Amino acid sequence: MSVSHNLRISQMNSSLTAASNGSRLPVRRQRHKINSNLRLLFKGTAMTDLIEDQIHRYFIEQEEKRCTLLESEQRKVGNHKKVTRRVIKKPWTRPGNAALCQESELLMLVSDYSYDLADERFQEYCVKRGLIHVAGEHHSPRWHLMADYRSTKPEFLSNKHFQRAQEAEGTRHEFTPQEMEIHWQIVLLGRAKLQDCWELYRAANGHAT
Repeated sequence: MSVSHNLRISQMNSSLTAASNGSRLPVRRQRHKINSNLRLLFKGTAMTDLIEDQIHRYFIEQEEKRCTLLESEQRKVGNHKKVTRRVIKKPWTRPGNAALCQESELLMLVSDYSYDLADERFQEYCVKRGLIHVAGEHHSPRWHLMADYRSTKPEFLSNKHFQRAQEAEGTRHEFTPQEMEIHWQIVLLGRAKLQDCWELYRAANGHAT
């Protein structure tokens, strides 16, 4: 890593620290500065988009789908005029340099991950933030499921371990297809929470690669 790159990271860390130590900037400007620092930190790396950008992208894509459908319907009656796309503002931006996203509905829109559960320092950070429980017991099947975020829904649904509950009074309840669907949503929410925590962990430690 170059000296200039290290200097940039150091400067960003200083900005983040200043923002958390009672900066006199207005709150809105503090948030903008913090989020700009996070984008610079992740720019040019193999990291995924920030979760706030993933969430924003989802709503932009939904607007595009809406307009495309309207245009398709209009063409059927000979109207080839393009539908004006609405400007979609970000529904959520990180309110501070150490604030986790608390809105489950928005976290469910996160679909790209890059966290590393094998990173022991990240594990420690998750413990401090009260999030390690979403990964389950260390090295359990659930842990491996959360660690391997490339594993798919069909793989989860067909996994016999997850099809049954823990044994109680000599029996193991077998989950219905509807219950398995709910469990998959819980997995996705857990992955999004870990990705959210990963962003803060990397920013706090000045990681850029």
